[in-house]
Amino acid sequence: MRDYRALKVANVALITVGLLLSLSFTVLSQPYTWTTIAGLAGVSGSADGTNSAARFNYPEGLALDSAGNLYVANEHDHTIRQMTPVGPDWVVTTVAGMPGVAGSADGTNSNARFNYPHGVAVDTAGNLFVTDEGNHAVRQIARVGTNWVVTTVANGFGLPLGIAISAGNLYVADQYGTIRMITPVGTNWVVTTVAHGLASPWGITVDSAGNLFVMEPIRVWKFVPAGTSWVGTVICSLPGVTATDIALDNAGDLYVSTSSCWIDKITPAGTNWVISTIGGNGQSGSTDGTGGAARFSLSYGITSDGNGTVYVGDSANQTIRMGRFRPQLQTSLSGNQLLLSWPLAASNFVLETSGTLSADASWRPLTDGIRISNGNFVLTNDTHAATAFYRLRE
Repeated sequence: MRDYRALKVANVALITVGLLLSLSFTVLSQPYTWTTIAGLAGVSGSADGTNSAARFNYPEGLALDSAGNLYVANEHDHTIRQMTPVGPDWVVTTVAGMPGVAGSADGTNSNARFNYPHGVAVDTAGNLFVTDEGNHAVRQIARVGTNWVVTTVANGFGLPLGIAISAGNLYVADQYGTIRMITPVGTNWVVTTVAHGLASPWGITVDSAGNLFVMEPIRVWKFVPAGTSWVGTVICSLPGVTATDIALDNAGDLYVSTSSCWIDKITPAGTNWVISTIGGNGQSGSTDGTGGAARFSLSYGITSDGNGTVYVGDSANQTIRMGRFRPQLQTSLSGNQLLLSWPLAASNFVLETSGTLSADASWRPLTDGIRISNGNFVLTNDTHAATAFYRLRE
């Protein structure tokens, strides 16, 4: 199994600097590289196991806890799964529910029953909250020692799909057109309506300020709390796709999964939002790869670790996919100086230089003189070597 946490080289630029300071470079990578981390493409099942030995049956909603564990709503198997990173591997276990057996019973571990669980959220204590689509309910899965105890938080929803949590409040996207808030009051939960009249909302996420981002099939809404009310605006449209879920990173970027075989990133730019495709090209498949070379099939769930790594429930492929951010190094000339720049989101990458690309090349980090400008790290390099190579290393 490939070590996904090993050294990552984002890209290498070949810089030719002479009397005329002519410049040529080749970019060797694109921003996101996608790999399959659990499950086997095209093979459904319920087996626990490591990496490709695990089996899923339409994995959909995803959530990460503070320890890096990934939780998956295994919808058609009526179970909730945990994926634990162990070195370079992912160990998949069943948290709650009985594979292949639908129901509504509360209980501990495999004694609990679900009916097409769809969305997952995790709170700061590591408790899970699940939208139980077929039961029209929201369920809590609480850690009690080494066990998981399932209870019903609230009933009476239409088709609850996406779920998010902030400051103890739960937010649920109901496909029947509403956004609901579930607030803990003592030992009870109080359900109120945040918004209604939406067009089949699927995904929902919340930022650190308590603003909600809601994914309709072709539009993204932002809801801002205003006293006891919420003000909603459409921030962008996604024509030509059917979007299914939405996630947020620490920089305020949004990530969207679709059933149309695309993975999109939506980046704030002033008062606007810029949409870019970071995975897939609209053609169904299961191939790992970078950017548009990767293939997806009915991706119904997405989450982010907040620092540029994205996880996707690739439902029809029966797999969990991971996209790693691979920043591009940009180069330009200013007079007799070479300018190197890369995005602020790549704060965990180090700029290095070498005079050769040989196997035993010595790479020297460049750390002095780096400044921030227009959303990028920028370094002015005054070297006049005939040839130099530059790379970003994680």
